[in-house]
Amino acid sequence: MKSHHAYPLAAMKAALVERILTGKISVSDAARSVKKSRPTIYDWMTRYKAAGVDGLLPKKTGRKGGKAWNRSSDTTETVVLDMLAAHQDWNIYDIAAHLPKEHSVHPATVWRIWKRHQNVRAPIRLPRPAPQRYVKEEVGEEIQMDTSFPWGRAAKRACYDCLDDRSRFALAKLYENHTQDSSIAFLRYVIAHAPFIIKVIRTDCGSEWSTRFSVACALAGIKHIRNEPYHPEHNGKIEKFHDGLKYRCFYVYLHPSDCIEQQNCDLQQWLVWYNYHKIHLGMGMDRKTPAEVVYRSLLSESPCVRLMLQPNTF
Repeated sequence: MKSHHAYPLAAMKAALVERILTGKISVSDAARSVKKSRPTIYDWMTRYKAAGVDGLLPKKTGRKGGKAWNRSSDTTETVVLDMLAAHQDWNIYDIAAHLPKEHSVHPATVWRIWKRHQNVRAPIRLPRPAPQRYVKEEVGEEIQMDTSFPWGRAAKRACYDCLDDRSRFALAKLYENHTQDSSIAFLRYVIAHAPFIIKVIRTDCGSEWSTRFSVACALAGIKHIRNEPYHPEHNGKIEKFHDGLKYRCFYVYLHPSDCIEQQNCDLQQWLVWYNYHKIHLGMGMDRKTPAEVVYRSLLSESPCVRLMLQPNTF
């Protein structure tokens, strides 16, 4: 089916060719008037002389039917398919090298023949392994630490955050960069403000968690574990926390143009709500707040836990 623009365009080309054939305009002037090359104008003239206005209509778009002029014969295709069936461990180069001389083809042609005759089947969707859900037994046994960029890297704001695996107790702070110096500064902040003793810190393989950060953890008596590359599911709890942090805190209460001190102040106020008032439905939480889980886990171990868990310590 031709476009509704095709027929007026063909009529315009025919009128231009008629002016050339009657000598009213030269080929060069005609090409210049429609901003085409002279070979294109000569092609229009040839098509107009052969088929009139219909010859100037555009050809069918899309895939053309028929067979290629240099397509292999049916006999050659049969030989190639038989050899493919007999030697399934051979690749296309082995098949091409062992073909008879009268049926010799390029290895790419072997692949095209195989592709043309293979049985087309629906793609098989590989089953996704079921997630291995877990939760640590003790508070502070392992915390997951990561960085995020709520307004992109160009905003010069990197949010360092961490989450206790058992209680989901979260700490976060904004920095102007995400270097190892910022990572070590956040580590000191976490050690000073966490209401429990930290035993293990789990991070990804980012450059901000490199050797100096591992040494700082070792000096603090904390084991540093780096996840396997390209496996963010090992830090699944902190990755899930990023969603709530961005869409419930940064994009609601914080503004990217505010100073970093004001942003950190607003962030800490939101974390008070998250840790002390938000009920969690995750595995092992039993509809409790993170502070309540920490309180119940550590009350029997330390009489000072009640004082450490007061919101005004922030």
